[in-house]
Amino acid sequence: MHLKRLSKNDITPGEPIQWDVFDKKGKLLINMGYIIEAERQLDFLISRGVFREDTAAQASAPKYAAESPFRLILSAEEHMARLFGEMDAVKNLDVVLTACGMLQKACGMDTDAALATIFIGKENKYSITHPIYTALFCEVISRAMGWPEGRRLPLLAAALTMNIAIISLQDELYDQQAQLSDEQKGLINSHPEMGAAMLRSRGVTDRDWLDGVLYHHESIDGAGYPDGLKGDDIPLLPRIISIGDFYCARISGRKYRSALNADRTMKEIYLKCNNRVGEKLAHLTVKNMGIYPPGSFVKLINNEIAIVARRGESAHSPVVHSIVRPNGERFPAPVRRDCSRKEFAIMENIHKADISMEIDRKSLWGFD
Repeated sequence: MHLKRLSKNDITPGEPIQWDVFDKKGKLLINMGYIIEAERQLDFLISRGVFREDTAAQASAPKYAAESPFRLILSAEEHMARLFGEMDAVKNLDVVLTACGMLQKACGMDTDAALATIFIGKENKYSITHPIYTALFCEVISRAMGWPEGRRLPLLAAALTMNIAIISLQDELYDQQAQLSDEQKGLINSHPEMGAAMLRSRGVTDRDWLDGVLYHHESIDGAGYPDGLKGDDIPLLPRIISIGDFYCARISGRKYRSALNADRTMKEIYLKCNNRVGEKLAHLTVKNMGIYPPGSFVKLINNEIAIVARRGESAHSPVVHSIVRPNGERFPAPVRRDCSRKEFAIMENIHKADISMEIDRKSLWGFD
């Protein structure tokens, strides 16, 4: 974010402020539209040093491919697509670690922008996008847990390769409406062991990476597979992958099962995943992803449709920008709304399938 310092001439007492106002570190202090009534209050504000976004500087600043979280994530997808398309010829999996580094860098640059990709990412094969989105989820949750980068790396690698043994089956099942065949059930039940064996055959020796693939379908209540492990016998790393796998699958849907909105998915995690991954991890997911995650769409109480740009301090007050007017017309540019105000309160989630428009990522996150 490029910031421009405000002077006393930029704000008129008794009139709405024309910009969001930040401190020098970029922390939001005052929402656009707020009215400063007293001259003394304005003097104090200016004396402490306040800033607004310098949109001119931001627009002129070069955004190279390596500087955009969206392009980094797309590049990671391309790396994994090439890997999965040439598995028979692959002798080592260094490309997976390269993709992990791209995803970690994307989240480091702008976590909210990276998370938004889960909802507004370009269409690709499910076998490609699902592990990418699961890995992004895992990066965010493990960062929140305080894991250092080196410990997060095998977590992401395992998330990217959790279904490496059933790549073609993943895409087949995404479009399938009929019940699973016995052969398909056998492949699904055995894919964790087969996947770990494939990794070992290609030189993977990292225990966390292998365990992440082998145990990502285990459940602490003992109902998982392949070994039916219970409780603390299941390492934490595959449990993180398990809940990320669940989350990303629910919001993507299938031909035979409609995708769920973010709030419904969180309710399922809260109600169902306690027995699967443990109460602490389920609650951490709800806290860090929120019921209105970046990239999701919402309807405001004034009937505008908005997109969530950033997680807010309150679960019910994320940073949103309206993109569609109450009459159905599109705004020329996204308009920021303060959801803590009654007239802009969020009324409900809207599924991404109901939004047929291109999203201006640069105006929302500052990146192409």
